[in-house]
Amino acid sequence: MLDYCKDKVVEFLIRAKKATYAGKSNQTDSSRPNSHDFKYSEEDLKYIDTWWRHCTCLLSKKNNIEIKEITQNKEKYMDLLLLGDEQENMVKKYLYRGELFALYDEDLKTVSVITKEDESIYEIKNIATYEKYQGNGYGKSMIKYIIEKYKNKCNILLVGTGDIDKTISFYRNCGFEYSHTVKDFFINNYDHEIFEDGKQLKDMIYLKIEFIKSK
Repeated sequence: MLDYCKDKVVEFLIRAKKATYAGKSNQTDSSRPNSHDFKYSEEDLKYIDTWWRHCTCLLSKKNNIEIKEITQNKEKYMDLLLLGDEQENMVKKYLYRGELFALYDEDLKTVSVITKEDESIYEIKNIATYEKYQGNGYGKSMIKYIIEKYKNKCNILLVGTGDIDKTISFYRNCGFEYSHTVKDFFINNYDHEIFEDGKQLKDMIYLKIEFIKSK
């Protein structure tokens, strides 16, 4: 009986590790600053894992991070933009009318596109970091830059995302709050099904930051 229980636990641990950080899925809210937390369960067994990258905390101490506005040859960044929005014709709808920013830390790490949707509303249409650099704080650095740059240009800064918990948590941790939902956005606007973390995206979830203007 003891051997059976041991084998059962070992087999569960193997499946759990494959289903969490090895498969980049089942991520949950961070339990400590800059940590990556995962949960996985089967019947009466539960697996919880947390890990932390030291380089995340060192990021703010680096002096070689530079964010540039790109005004020409925007299509040169299409490969990275497609990580944030995987249909090229959708990216082109906002790329040329929007403002494109690129974050460099020795080389290119992150890009983002911001558009003016109304006199007092701007929207983050795309933000993407190369996969091998994800988890190092580059996306959050870009978001902080955008907030600082646009806080005096608009009353509301929007960002839209699929209904994925870890992505929504990321934006909430950056100061965004829920705004509204556009039903079936990904179904009605894309020519193929969009999946993230094994989940088909249907609705667009909008979050916002409202800037309080001093009188």
